[in-house]
Amino acid sequence: MDVSRSDSSLSDQLNRYRSYLSLLAEAELGKRLRERVSPSDVVQETLLEAYRDRGNYRGTHEYEFVAWLRKILHHTLLRLHEAHVRAACRDIRREVKFSQLDRFEESAIRFEQSLVDQSNRPEDNVDRYAQIAAVSSALTQLRPDYRHVLMLRNFQELSFDQIATEMGRSCPAVRMLWLRALQALRKQLSASDQ
Repeated sequence: MDVSRSDSSLSDQLNRYRSYLSLLAEAELGKRLRERVSPSDVVQETLLEAYRDRGNYRGTHEYEFVAWLRKILHHTLLRLHEAHVRAACRDIRREVKFSQLDRFEESAIRFEQSLVDQSNRPEDNVDRYAQIAAVSSALTQLRPDYRHVLMLRNFQELSFDQIATEMGRSCPAVRMLWLRALQALRKQLSASDQ
C-alpha cells in the first residue's frame, strides 16, 4: 500500500478505519477519562497526525498501515492522558489506570480477532481489514448501550456480572441487552452488504 500516492487516496484510507479507531479509543479511554475527552476527538487528532506524518510511513501492506494507525492512536491517547493528569481540575491518576503499549496492542489484536474469522491462509486474509472496517462501521452505528455491552463482553471479555456492575444493571438485563445488541449488529451488517 503506497500512502504517498495522493492526498485523496490517503484520505480514503484513513476514513476507512475511522470507525475501527473510534472503537479502540472508546475501549481504551476508560469511563472517567471519557468524561473529559470524547473518542471522536481522539480519532480526529489521530487521523490528523497520520495525515501530517504520512511522509514517514514506510509500510507496503494493509496490516502495516493498520498497525501504524494504532501506534499513532496509542501516542495520541498517551498525550491526552498526560494533559489530563496534569490538569489542575483534579488528579485523575487515582481514577484511571492507563495501558502500556503492549497491553494496547494485545487489546487491539483481540479486538480484531473478535471482529472477523481468522485464517492461516494468506489469500483468506486479503479481505480481513475490509471486514474489520465494515464491522467497526456497523458497531459505531449501533445505539450506545448496544455498542457498550458488545465492547465489554466481546472485546474486553468481561463476565456478565462484571458488565452488570459496570453498566449499573442487573445480570439478566445485561444478558438480554447483549443478545439484542448482537441481533442489531447482524441486522446492521446484512443491511450494509446489500
